[in-house]
Amino acid sequence: MKKAIYISAILVVIVFSSFSQPVIDQNDMPNIGDTVRISTTLNVNGIDYTLTGQNYSWDFSSLNYIQQRVDTFASVTSTPFAYQLYFNNPFDQTHKATIAQPQPDMDQMVNIKFTDVFYFFKETSASFSQVGFGATLNSLPMSIKYDNPDVWYKFPLTQGSTDSSTFSYNIQIPSLGYYGETKKRVNLVDGYGTIITPLDTFQAVRVLSTCYIHDTVYIDTLLGFGFVNDRIEKEYKWLADDKGIPVLKVTQRLDIGGSATVEYLDKYINPAGIIQHENAIPSFSIYPNPANENASVYFSLNEASDIKLDIFDLTGRNVKPIARKEFPEGYHSLPFTTRDLQKGIYFIRISGCNFSKTFKLQVI
Repeated sequence: MKKAIYISAILVVIVFSSFSQPVIDQNDMPNIGDTVRISTTLNVNGIDYTLTGQNYSWDFSSLNYIQQRVDTFASVTSTPFAYQLYFNNPFDQTHKATIAQPQPDMDQMVNIKFTDVFYFFKETSASFSQVGFGATLNSLPMSIKYDNPDVWYKFPLTQGSTDSSTFSYNIQIPSLGYYGETKKRVNLVDGYGTIITPLDTFQAVRVLSTCYIHDTVYIDTLLGFGFVNDRIEKEYKWLADDKGIPVLKVTQRLDIGGSATVEYLDKYINPAGIIQHENAIPSFSIYPNPANENASVYFSLNEASDIKLDIFDLTGRNVKPIARKEFPEGYHSLPFTTRDLQKGIYFIRISGCNFSKTFKLQVI
């Protein structure tokens, strides 16, 4: 009789555990040195990602990526010193960040180029928030502090929990104009259950963030021309234990017909579509690629290593060495110029004491 009761108790625990929701807290957020690979697609394959509920099952296994990137989280002290004056200031605890995330350069606008872009986050036991960002505008470093933190998550994330935050910032662009943004973020934990992605199956909590955004643009060079724009974005995010970032995220732009972008954790997939394990090979990416005049290589190391970075042409000739030195453990960013290279296809090779990896670079 006692044995039967004991077995029944075990079954009850197993059944209850299989249907209990994960509790997402500070321990499930990214750590310094974390490196993740993200696949992106614009085709949701007819999946209704808005559906949700308790003990719900979402199946995104049919997604096909169109591009991949590597995201890395770095220490605040590894970012440019000009940014640290604002985001590592002990006298400003509101904006004193605990972790930073490098972003790609932005050069889509004529005569305006943002490089060394970093997002800055503050992580506490109560919340995970973005407090601002740093960027170098045409060689001039600038740090943009939000007047209030943009609260991405308020802990613990459990079914039905809600919160909201409002922040604003503005950028003065010399000889060009002004850009300002005000955003209200409303977060709702609206479901939990099992999500299947091309990578794996996870027990996850679903967070819906509705962002109400007000843009203000003023262009000095056009006789004082300016305009405002109101838009709404929705972010559907599935968070699992100890993954750092959402295992899958859908961003929907309601102002442009509800178009959606899907990002999800994934394995490395080479151009032939063959999944490979990365093992000890460091994360590596090139941006922009194709490159015009300037680009940067981004990589992270699990341990200090002597690194060689070289550019080769199609004949295998080494046409441009980028680096030859020891790099410490962690994330690194190396800018280089392509002005001395003819248009065409090249290869960048990164090699260390126990690895070698080659990536294609297009110069336009």
